[in-house]
Amino acid sequence: MDNTNQHYVYFYRTKAGKPLYIGYGLRAVRSAAHLTDRAHNKKLTDALLDGNYTLEIAGPFGDEQRARAVETALISAYQLESTLCNINKGHDAWRFRSLGVPNAFVHRVDSLPLNREEWVKLAKRAGGIIVVNINDCDLKDGRAGDLLANIRSDIEIANRVDRYWQLKGFAIREWVKAPTFSPGLLVGVSGRGALRMVIASIRIDRSGWGDAVAEARRQGLLRIPHDAENLGELDYLKLRGRRIDPAAGQRFGRLRHELFIILDKNGEVILGGKK
Repeated sequence: MDNTNQHYVYFYRTKAGKPLYIGYGLRAVRSAAHLTDRAHNKKLTDALLDGNYTLEIAGPFGDEQRARAVETALISAYQLESTLCNINKGHDAWRFRSLGVPNAFVHRVDSLPLNREEWVKLAKRAGGIIVVNINDCDLKDGRAGDLLANIRSDIEIANRVDRYWQLKGFAIREWVKAPTFSPGLLVGVSGRGALRMVIASIRIDRSGWGDAVAEARRQGLLRIPHDAENLGELDYLKLRGRRIDPAAGQRFGRLRHELFIILDKNGEVILGGKK
């Protein structure tokens, strides 16, 4: 049996455990290619000159894609270490990345979660809130799920947040008659328990309910009207990336009328959710 080509990942570290280099090789002997003057990564070769390193290897992984995925994930896990000599960072889909929101908002994940009191303040400020829960299932009409783990564009996220919800026959008739009484904030959330977070916050265009209802009669699903100018950031009131305190009491179910919650201007649940 020929065991020479089996796809390995190798890891150079200092003897103190600091990462130096993570690489892929079709054969295990590939790991020794950095020990010569003609090595392609001079920074690593220089770091190995004093012999203060260990070399470890994992695999075989069966095929190159699996091994490359392991290599890339490890590089991303150690990317902030100043001693890491890797230049090529690998495929984006295999790298560790922020969960649920772009890197620009990841600092908010460490903020205190949105609690009940903050939701009440937001509801009073916006005149009410529609909160929609985005699960990880792909929809039959082609909209993609798994918004926490996968890299989605803002338009894909907006398309899940603004037009999923079976709102016809509820408060919509009143909002068409008196738009100023409709909620002013649309919040899309995803995840579960302590990992539930805001993936989009959008200002609702109260004047658009009439057109939204007319469109729903033709299309079947109501699209919540919103300010398209803010679509690029989906960060109205700076909520994107904030975690939600489980004690805030927002409970969602699996049925269409349970996938959203409507809060009135005092922050009280008036419709939707799981009772």
